[in-house]
Amino acid sequence: MLRFHHKILLNIFWINLLISSSLFAQEEIKPELVYGCENCVLTSFLPMGDYKVLIYASNKKPEKRHMYLLDQSNLIVDDMKIDAAQSFVKVNDSIFSPLDVSYAVMVKIEENEMIVDEAYEFYNGKKHGINTPNTFMNPEYITGFDYIENGKTEGVQLYLIDRPEKKIISSRKFHVGYDFKERAPFDYGFLSKEDTSVIFQPYGRLIGKSDETFSRYFGYKDGTTYIWATTHKTLIRVDKEGNIRRSRVPIPSENTEMKMYVDNVSGELYLLSWESGLEDDERVYRLNQVTDENQLRPLLNLYFFPMVIDNGYAYEGRKDKKSFEVYRYPLKGQVPEKVVPFGFEEN
Repeated sequence: MLRFHHKILLNIFWINLLISSSLFAQEEIKPELVYGCENCVLTSFLPMGDYKVLIYASNKKPEKRHMYLLDQSNLIVDDMKIDAAQSFVKVNDSIFSPLDVSYAVMVKIEENEMIVDEAYEFYNGKKHGINTPNTFMNPEYITGFDYIENGKTEGVQLYLIDRPEKKIISSRKFHVGYDFKERAPFDYGFLSKEDTSVIFQPYGRLIGKSDETFSRYFGYKDGTTYIWATTHKTLIRVDKEGNIRRSRVPIPSENTEMKMYVDNVSGELYLLSWESGLEDDERVYRLNQVTDENQLRPLLNLYFFPMVIDNGYAYEGRKDKKSFEVYRYPLKGQVPEKVVPFGFEEN
């Protein structure tokens, strides 16, 4: 990717909110190097207060990886095996949830260690319950994914899976319950039996409509779960009580792509937009702030795809032939007065 070292962040003002933009002001901002390594590539990077959590890419064992915990001096202080995780969702400054794993898990950072805070495995046989190979878990909900394919709909549907109200320990072979400790029908992976409860035949509430499918972009802040549907540009908020609010976001053209970011520290919600079909050196990413009133505020133009947005900074990963570096940029800029309101839809 072609990088512009002195013009990374540009203040923008939308003249035509849905078609074009013009740059009125421009500020030179020096990026801050926060991490670097030789002969490595990072797939995930997550600031966690005074710590950092990261995953290195592995071509030899892509399904068996390690999460590493780094302190303020970028020294590795702990590691944990993780099955095929690609990214994280931050719950707070001490707890995060890995995505793209075959179980639901929250990991807590405490005194230079990563500790399993809560974890569930799923087993439902061939015909019963939600077939959820991947999940996102936070203190309120377990969000499960179920692939559907019929004559009208094909893709991933989302469910709020019920947590077990009580745990049942049984040595019977055919067991429907929780916390199946003996003759478990799966491999616990890096989790121990003591850390994990088992949900047999998981059921839950469908998120969205019966004919809708979703991508898997998640965020979380203070009891609210955020879900972004790339295919139909719909933003979903689920509060602590289970109330679902959905909003379809207007886009300039059919070629506009979007990704959601949640700054767990500041509480800001962002949508990054760009036009598909362009070469990397021609692509500009527009960062839009989403207000609680569902107003889309165009904020900044970026010439890189952020790995994460945290505590008012956008993080960029730069890969060279023999090194990988992570830089961060402050999200400073003039927020335009004009906004794009997009309201809420009926569920």
